[in-house]
Amino acid sequence: MKLILSFIIFVNLITYSQDFNVRLIKTIPDNFPRLITSLQVYDLNDEPIRDLKPENFNISVEGNQCDSINSITYKESGKGLNIMLCLDLSGTMSGTPLETMKNAVIKFLDEMRNVDKLAIIGFADSYELISDFSSDREYLKNKVRNLTTSGSRTALYYGTYQGLVKLRDNKDVAGKILLLIGDGKDESVSSSYTLDDVIKLAKEEGIPIFSIGYSKIDKSYLQTLEKMSEQTGGKFYNSPKDDDLEKQYRKLYDQILNIYILTYVVENLAGNGSEYTNVITINYKNQKKTASNKFISPAGIPAYKKSVKTEDDSSNLIYILISAGIIIIGAVLFFVLKSKKKKKIPIVKMPEEQSKKSDDYEIPDFKSPGKVTETPKNSSLESPTVIQSDNDELKTEIDTKRADSFGEKTMIVRQGSSSTLVLEVLAGSFIGKSFTLNSKGGIIGRQDGNDIVIKENNISRQHAKITFINGDFYIEDLNSSNGTYINGIRISQPIKLNNYDTFKFGSCEGRFIIS
Repeated sequence: MKLILSFIIFVNLITYSQDFNVRLIKTIPDNFPRLITSLQVYDLNDEPIRDLKPENFNISVEGNQCDSINSITYKESGKGLNIMLCLDLSGTMSGTPLETMKNAVIKFLDEMRNVDKLAIIGFADSYELISDFSSDREYLKNKVRNLTTSGSRTALYYGTYQGLVKLRDNKDVAGKILLLIGDGKDESVSSSYTLDDVIKLAKEEGIPIFSIGYSKIDKSYLQTLEKMSEQTGGKFYNSPKDDDLEKQYRKLYDQILNIYILTYVVENLAGNGSEYTNVITINYKNQKKTASNKFISPAGIPAYKKSVKTEDDSSNLIYILISAGIIIIGAVLFFVLKSKKKKKIPIVKMPEEQSKKSDDYEIPDFKSPGKVTETPKNSSLESPTVIQSDNDELKTEIDTKRADSFGEKTMIVRQGSSSTLVLEVLAGSFIGKSFTLNSKGGIIGRQDGNDIVIKENNISRQHAKITFINGDFYIEDLNSSNGTYINGIRISQPIKLNNYDTFKFGSCEGRFIIS
């Protein structure tokens, strides 16, 4: 009896220790030292695990701990997907298999989100682009209804490779997924494309291949599809029965939507063109799983070093008291000297609660500081009132007295504050372009007359607003339809911008450069 109980406990321990799996898809280092990694986390039933928070993730790069981790799924982010659907249309699929596949694809289109786009490639003796990327469901459904089989061979590798090329060449910033349906058998007359070629291209471009094995003949070839998915960060689903195909489509799409997108900052590591190893550990229900991948860091990026806070002790207290005394004496001398000069100074009256604190880190900015000119108008943030002086240049001073009985503080605009903001577009229809704003700030949207005009349907007429307050730039969403995303997170209130923060308006993505 004891032996049986011990065996049951042993089996349960094994099962419990393997209750979820992790698969890294790609790490994007374009905004190094800020990194973006996409990964899957799913249980033993291939169901995605949906409730992970930033605290569930521990990330390091070459042994250096990463800071400011944010996690969000594709579904939560509202980020669009470009899905390349590669279908086996060879003669072996004629009859019931083809009709079953067409019905499953049409139902898949009914569930597809409006922000997602689908393209279709069919392969038999060769390959054919049936539809380019589109979100028009009726158009895509008509293309699927008109599918027919042809030829007697299956150019599996050729068709899949061309699907990857089409995804690679698409400049849309959306996530890229290849969905493959076939029996896993390659019968191409030409041997120009191999399984290794397909896997290599998919890994280089960070495109996961999700595959559904659908075979009425030799199921041993399905191992080819399984290998494709396993080595590219995708997932393989077997569909042994016609009725299973629709279920597998739904399961696969749910897995894709729940891919996690992690954004984080790596410390003490410079971008120098070297290959680095990224290690991510997931803590879930008292269990840990670790996965790793490699990426090439961009050259010429200085290391980010976060300031270290020491614990309070008696020596720190003495240091603080001495420093405070020196500051008080200096302030008294300063005001005495200033009162003798009897010159007016520019002051800014601001409410005590001016703005929300930003993240507790900043990417180092080595560019020369700009100069404050004026404050933005009509901002939803409470803008400061500038009182002009006879001096041409702004001077620094803090008046610790209350301005009046309403509890306002009197503050001075700081000389040398950053006052130029560049929006550098790195992906989307405006890739390669840059937009510059000064301390006047401005409105971003597709409507003519805005300070930054981005003619794109996914961007609202007046989408977001940039405001310059007390030496810092802030951004707020103007109730846009598709939202404003900063560092991968959709914002709901004005936030302060830091150098190299990333943005997303519609399909337009890039980063802010503050100088």
